[in-house]
Amino acid sequence: MNKTTSLILLLLALLVWLLLGSWLYRSSCCIAGAAGAGTAVGGENYCGQWKVSDEDTDFGSTADRYLRFVKNEFSPLAYKEDVNELLNDVAEYQSNQSEKSLVITGIYDESEFYDGGYDNIGIERAEIVKNMMIDRGANGDLIKVESGLLEEGGFVEDTLCHGIEMFFDDGATSEVTEKEGSAVAAPVTAESVCSDLDSEGLTLYFESSSASSDFSDEEKEYLDALVSCLESRSGATIKIEGHTDNEGGSANNKVLSEARARKVRDYLADAGIDKSRLTKEGLGDTQPIESNDTEEGRAKNRRVEVKLN
Repeated sequence: MNKTTSLILLLLALLVWLLLGSWLYRSSCCIAGAAGAGTAVGGENYCGQWKVSDEDTDFGSTADRYLRFVKNEFSPLAYKEDVNELLNDVAEYQSNQSEKSLVITGIYDESEFYDGGYDNIGIERAEIVKNMMIDRGANGDLIKVESGLLEEGGFVEDTLCHGIEMFFDDGATSEVTEKEGSAVAAPVTAESVCSDLDSEGLTLYFESSSASSDFSDEEKEYLDALVSCLESRSGATIKIEGHTDNEGGSANNKVLSEARARKVRDYLADAGIDKSRLTKEGLGDTQPIESNDTEEGRAKNRRVEVKLN
């Protein structure tokens, strides 16, 4: 074999080696990229960043992910140190509060199987996290639990990515009134609610920083009449908008307004109204209907509006 032939073979071998190495590199990158783009279960940040704060103060704690749950299970999956630190921070801060409650919302999907002792698996998830917080020193008497229906896209394979939400609430009870702010008249009928819905829509008013209190019997009567109204109009769809006053900070008010809208949406959905007929949005303090310079005006701005789409 002469030198020319040997050189050609060497160059060919080098070319094959370069092509094979390039192909293997691209393959491994694509596989890793696909896993990242698809937020594969177990990925470092696939649940997104979790932040719990109280914008009445400078308290805030952040983790790189939320608590996660396997579908149909109510105990959270193992979590990393950043989540543990967030839970410890929130528990320590809450234990020093004498008036504010910590509201823990357990997220769930309607398709999940559950035969436990609560209304839904979301409540049991929230109860378990409540006990976790008490073990960390939180005041259990100032922890409220609630559930929230899952928005689309929450599951990655069989893992619920965003399983728990938390926010601080001053614990005031909610009040449901008509558009003008007077107490709900009794008796309330499906016909009267439908009439209100056809005209200016319905408005529910809330006390300051409140979203989590159980509905009173009068409030349930009003909402049940709304359910009957929607059942009689099978083609009707509604939009539920949450609003706040301007106290507490814009970011916290956005979360609070979403919680208020979700509370009403979930009540209607649990009563049998298809969730596809109910859209919700939290608008925070961006759309006041009265001046926020007076308590009377702020009270009118803390509301949920229900409108026909």
